[in-house]
Amino acid sequence: MSQVPTAPASGTEGSQAVGTAIIPTTLAPPMQLQPSSVPDAIDGLVATHSRNLGGDVAARLLAGSMRDTSNQLAAAHETIAENARELKAANGVITDLRVELAGLKARLAAAVGTNQTSQVTTFIGTALLGVAVDLYKDGQIVIASLLGIFGLGLLVVAARSARRGKNP
Repeated sequence: MSQVPTAPASGTEGSQAVGTAIIPTTLAPPMQLQPSSVPDAIDGLVATHSRNLGGDVAARLLAGSMRDTSNQLAAAHETIAENARELKAANGVITDLRVELAGLKARLAAAVGTNQTSQVTTFIGTALLGVAVDLYKDGQIVIASLLGIFGLGLLVVAARSARRGKNP
């Protein structure tokens, strides 16, 4: 029993590491064959060993089928590549439109806030001017002047914010 070798670590106890000799960390690249290499090989077999492929007719049928399948595969690859280019371009356009939309939403939110501020200051400024006129008629000139100046200032602020909102 003493001659039995110890088993190598299986990784079940947590000692397995990424990238060991057993499990490579990178995948091998796919085969880089010319698109017509398989049909060319079949053509060569048809020319030299057509009897092994079922006779002249069956061999030519197999060769034609392989050539047609290869051409269809090449056309499919080209279509996929074209679709990928179109998709990438469309994604770029969508990204640009999303950025523009975000900017427009921010401008709209600012315009709504400016519009509400302008409406409130217009309302309060007009009300203060009305109260100032009534106080002036009652003879309280100092308070009427202060309220009038403040109301007029609010109307100027409202007019400037409305003008700034129209001219970005």
